[in-house]
Amino acid sequence: MVNRSCKIVGIFLIFFVLFASAGCGGPEKKKAGFLEKGKALYEQGDYVKARLELKNAIQIDLNFAEAYYYLGLTDLKGGNPRGAYGSLSKAVELDPNLTAAQLELGKLLLAAKSPEQALEKADLVLAKEPENTEALQLKSAILIRLEKPDEAEKILQGLLDKGVTEPKTYILLASIYDHRGERDKALDLIRQGLKVNPQEINFHIILARVAAQQGNIDEAIEIYKKIIEIEPDNIDHKLALASLQWEKGDKDEVTNILNTLLGKEPAEEEVPLKVAKFYAAKNEKELAEETLITALGKLPKSFLVRFQLSEFYLNDNKIDDAVKLLEQCLTLESDPAAPAILQAKNVLAKIYLKRGEVDKASSAADEVLKENPKSIDAHFTKGNIFLLKGDGESAVSEFRVIVTEQPQNVASYLRLAEAHFMNKQIELAGETLKKGLEANPDSRDILQRLVKYYMVKEDTGAAEETIKAFLAKNGDDLQVRAALGDFYVIGQKTDAARGEYEKIIAMAPDNPIGYLRLSNLLWKKGQKKEAVALLEKGYGVNKNSLPLISALTQVYLVEKKFDKAIALCEKRIAENQRDAFTYNLLGRVYLSRKDFDPAEKAFNKAIELNPEWLTPHNSLAALYVMKGKPDVAIAKFEQALEVDPNSAGTYLSLAMLYEQTGKYDKAMAVYERALAKNDKFWPAANNLAFLLSEYASSPENLERALQLVQQAQEVRPNEPELLDTLGWVYYKMGNSQRAAEIISQAQSADPTNAILNYHLGVVLAETGRKEEARQHLQDAVNSGQNFNGIDKAGELLKSLK
Repeated sequence: MVNRSCKIVGIFLIFFVLFASAGCGGPEKKKAGFLEKGKALYEQGDYVKARLELKNAIQIDLNFAEAYYYLGLTDLKGGNPRGAYGSLSKAVELDPNLTAAQLELGKLLLAAKSPEQALEKADLVLAKEPENTEALQLKSAILIRLEKPDEAEKILQGLLDKGVTEPKTYILLASIYDHRGERDKALDLIRQGLKVNPQEINFHIILARVAAQQGNIDEAIEIYKKIIEIEPDNIDHKLALASLQWEKGDKDEVTNILNTLLGKEPAEEEVPLKVAKFYAAKNEKELAEETLITALGKLPKSFLVRFQLSEFYLNDNKIDDAVKLLEQCLTLESDPAAPAILQAKNVLAKIYLKRGEVDKASSAADEVLKENPKSIDAHFTKGNIFLLKGDGESAVSEFRVIVTEQPQNVASYLRLAEAHFMNKQIELAGETLKKGLEANPDSRDILQRLVKYYMVKEDTGAAEETIKAFLAKNGDDLQVRAALGDFYVIGQKTDAARGEYEKIIAMAPDNPIGYLRLSNLLWKKGQKKEAVALLEKGYGVNKNSLPLISALTQVYLVEKKFDKAIALCEKRIAENQRDAFTYNLLGRVYLSRKDFDPAEKAFNKAIELNPEWLTPHNSLAALYVMKGKPDVAIAKFEQALEVDPNSAGTYLSLAMLYEQTGKYDKAMAVYERALAKNDKFWPAANNLAFLLSEYASSPENLERALQLVQQAQEVRPNEPELLDTLGWVYYKMGNSQRAAEIISQAQSADPTNAILNYHLGVVLAETGRKEEARQHLQDAVNSGQNFNGIDKAGELLKSLK
């Protein structure tokens, strides 16, 4: 639960939009009756029925501003901010003097990161009511967002001086102090607020979280006990207390709290669902599953319990168990349009599609759309199916529905742009991405895709301006700032690049990204001494960074400083003797100076610690090839397998040795033997699938390869290597559209990987998307990485120019 690195300003800021709403009276008797019913139901929390009553009032009088106002509030509570914005806008259009609606619009605009428009609403109210406390509080929150804390402080202090004691005033002012680094002053203010608002839960929660962040767990526990006294029926408070007891190490008290909660006969699913999430967050999978299964026994018709249990199984790669539960859901309700039935079918459609069962996925999505033509999930599934089939026009239709209904849906803009690219509608793809970034100004994913679009168009000016505009709003995004530096490097603006990398180091000295980028730039400019010094400095404050120790070791090797490289690795190993990564790194150091025996020992230790990690197996195979004695090593591995035929690592080492000596048939035979011992051994399945597609690509072998990699994905569903192999198999089967879709996912997870860029470039070229193919092939060739296919990548790149 506790994240000690968080600033307490984060705790304060979550309350910015928690402002109470006010109401007014009503007109004629009939519509007034509907309005009063709607208001009463709203106060009771029955938002579905409240909405019906308010809609009835509006049907009688289409100009009923107050009904629109309450309809907006109801939509807000019902999780429909877009509908709320429409209703509230209508309310103020009909009655501009409806200040409560103006203020709610201001809060929505602030939450939507449109502070300038929100400020207009606050000022509109203050022009008529200069002393309106809620408007002054809203304006203060907006000014804080606009980075004008001094102006906000003046307003908030003025409210306190006038005797305003509402909690939100204290919280906003405390957030300003905290942001300035005046934590003690901020906490003193919260304590002052607590004196005049002793029952205000938010004050207690803030103090408890701060105590926990400072390591005062016992103090935080005592505060939460007081919170529970104030609100004894609130489950979340008890779970927060349990989380603190967990951190303290008092598992018995945790069990007591949770069992007490579960011991109450559940009238609804809330308690077991939240307790299961608690256990899952603590990585107590068995207890989470047991909690949900027990709840299902008590609530046999519960959709919610089945949905959460199926999600648990999906996250645990128990796909069949998840499907079984979801299919059970379909038998619990006879109405095909019931929301829970549609939800189950949508999830099933996604699972079917992930499994490659396209027809079943399409059928499930069609059933949903028949009952609910506006289902976002179903349209998304259909759009993905059309992309996989290479039907870009139909995909465009599906994703357009989503961006129209949900302008904040980032994935739909990316997919819509992908569909336009597929149709070779390059300009439309660009326009889609621009609109997506306008609607989602914080989306790094859309930004990256838009910049790539500009690079394909060779419009470097637009690419640069787009990145800089993003950073103007998101200046602390280190990844994007690094991307701007990389952009300058490509454009040979090395001084500008250096400036961006230095900003990253100044902003985040404990983050390796700035040191890595700047040292690489300095090295390429010939400033090697400065580059090494920078890496040493970076590693000094980032001792857990694998990229930094890897980069530092590499520069030591280039400069023939073998002793320094060995000392660096051995010191790290002394601190963590189960560090497979550093053992492999140490082996590379010894191998680079042809010191074979200690290299072999280091690689074997890395394999022992992490037998499924492919890199040390490759390193060991390379060692035996360098020694000129691969046959001796092969015999050694075969003897080892006779002694222990279940040694997964030995199978990998032997097979990779065969691969490096060009004996692909024998490598495949070894992978087959490994899978006969353990059909869940995903590295063997992945490598065998790739070899079958590359060196034995008959229709039968391609089908076998497809089956192998899909089975491996059930064990490691998001592994980039598996996605790459799956895409490559589809490419070899002649389905380049689907291959491009899948390899693109892998490349997004590891954008600097040369092999992934090479494979993506190949399949994009095959689909006719030559501009994008050229970009990825260029990235592969210029990566500095030596990979199988580098010559072919260069030849294909030349043919596309």
